[in-house]
Amino acid sequence: MVDHVVAYRLRAGVSGADTVPVARAIEDLRHAIPGVVSVRTGVNCGPEAYRGGYDWGFVMTFQSRRDLIGYFEHAAHLAVIPMVETITEDLVVFDLEY
Repeated sequence: MVDHVVAYRLRAGVSGADTVPVARAIEDLRHAIPGVVSVRTGVNCGPEAYRGGYDWGFVMTFQSRRDLIGYFEHAAHLAVIPMVETITEDLVVFDLEY
């Protein structure tokens, strides 16, 4: 299993309502991409001092590293990227295999 954790800094002026269609598109990838076990999106609820300005993101769990690699080039994933880029200005990725 691999957890693909992505944290974003939202662009100035982006509201919680603006994240809803993007979150839905990310969550829908579970049904479009082989090997996706689960997807969770949401607001960073950690202590402000540790957020580093990253306020929103998702965790996507894959069955294997091979499935994660396939996700990066999958057409459904590539189609969501422009939506994400309209509301975010920076991101950090952390992949955890277990």
